[in-house]
Amino acid sequence: MRIAVFFLLSLFALTTQAQNLDTSQSKVSFEVQNLKVNTVEGSFSGLSGWAYLNPDAKKKNLLKVCLDASTIHTGISMRDKNLRGPDFFDVSQYPQICFTGKTYKYLGDNRWEVKGILQVKDQKKEITVWLIQNNQLLTCQFTINRLEYGLGPDYSSFTIGEEVTIKVQLHHR
Repeated sequence: MRIAVFFLLSLFALTTQAQNLDTSQSKVSFEVQNLKVNTVEGSFSGLSGWAYLNPDAKKKNLLKVCLDASTIHTGISMRDKNLRGPDFFDVSQYPQICFTGKTYKYLGDNRWEVKGILQVKDQKKEITVWLIQNNQLLTCQFTINRLEYGLGPDYSSFTIGEEVTIKVQLHHR
């Protein structure tokens, strides 16, 4: 009985400290080369998740961020429609893109190394992100290879660069 009570209290403490992301201020954007001469910029909205980082409580850290893949926006509606389709994000079958932190290492000076799983479509890959925490703002930038996630495999790297830079700004309450 004592173990059950301790477990429930521990779970309650974790969930009361984990903070919802402020989706009105949080932002996820990306850049990818197009025809090797210009850069396409875009963003996602429809963000949800939790963030709790505490250098003194290594086992209580939590970071989970999901994006609604259908909210991709590059400023050109035909391109956005193509990106939502089966050649890229296939949003009807895979509506979310998610990152879930697994291990957390506090590096000092409000910097974190977080290893976790990035899931895009049916592909799950372990990646490492380096976060900077400034009060209620977490920021990071990382690069992925779009082909590893099945994004546009029939498009040449000349037409669309393979490397996609992702910039994240997470505001939490």
